[in-house]
Amino acid sequence: MKFSKIQTVFVDNKDEYTILVNGVKITFLYYPFEINKEENIDDIIKS
Repeated sequence: MKFSKIQTVFVDNKDEYTILVNGVKITFLYYPFEINKEENIDDIIKS
C-alpha cells in the first residue's frame, strides 16, 4: 500500500486538524455531540 506525505499542516489543535496531502486540503473536526446512528439519510447513509 502506498501512502502520501503531509505537505502542509494548516491547523493542529484539539478541535481541528487541517492538512494538505497531494494538493487536497483535508480537515478533521472534533464533534463533541452524540450522533443518532439509527437514522437513514437519503438511502446513502444507513444504520
